[in-house]
Amino acid sequence: MSKDISIKESLSSRELFEAFKQQLKKDLSECGCESNFIDALTSDFELIKQSLITVLKAHEKKAGFNIQQLLYRVDINEKQLSLRLNEHKNEDYLSVISELIIKRILQKVVLKKHFSNNGH
Repeated sequence: MSKDISIKESLSSRELFEAFKQQLKKDLSECGCESNFIDALTSDFELIKQSLITVLKAHEKKAGFNIQQLLYRVDINEKQLSLRLNEHKNEDYLSVISELIIKRILQKVVLKKHFSNNGH
């Protein structure tokens, strides 16, 4: 539960949310995914997740798109993915992947901000 609260808190920070959107756009674009929807996103976790699921579904069957490449780009390894998929067997795999992507990008943004504020 505390992880969800920190996600909501991070998304509610305007500075972190803007950095999150910028990183998400960069990662999706570099993997050939649609990223124009990101500008209109609000800081609602479920809406972000649903938007990402929609985009992944649209690109899933396109030639040249590789979801593994996106996961690699965002820094989600196969072990993490397998573990989450096993924990959430009743959930759609794109839903699990979308949640992992959001959480990992947020984590990177928060860490980057933390270390930049400490003069590193």
